[in-house]
Amino acid sequence: MSSPNDPGQTGVIAGRVVGLLTALLVVGSLLSAPDESVSWVETVVHGVSVNLPGSATLYFYAYIVLAAIGQYVFSYVTGSLVGVLYSWLERKPIVIVTVAILFIGFINGFALRFDAQTTPIGIAYILSWCCFIPVFYYYIETTESQWGKTRRLDQRFKD
Repeated sequence: MSSPNDPGQTGVIAGRVVGLLTALLVVGSLLSAPDESVSWVETVVHGVSVNLPGSATLYFYAYIVLAAIGQYVFSYVTGSLVGVLYSWLERKPIVIVTVAILFIGFINGFALRFDAQTTPIGIAYILSWCCFIPVFYYYIETTESQWGKTRRLDQRFKD
């Protein structure tokens, strides 16, 4: 069960928003140049020296799904950890969360900029991480009446 002003849960919620945005960026960036990406996957599949069933296109789409899931999970977990950091630092001002998120966003954007081989994609990752800050502060400041009795679905149906 979660409650209002719980930084860990609030970090999870904000991390989910960022995870959705960055997962969409992963899918969009990979689908924007499918020929290059499929040839890259073919090189990897043939480099493994194992006779794998299926085509490189199938592996490419599997790679897209796994990359999107991985980016979502990364954002989800990182958001939770930022919330815990916020709690551990005894709820310091917005500057601490902003610096932490910008640092994470720059690392994520820098790393995935090389994967996509385009700077605008890297900038888009950084901007998607900037969405964490308003979402986090919106939910961290909610009151009990705004939050509701509970956030768990199984508890909602018991009432």
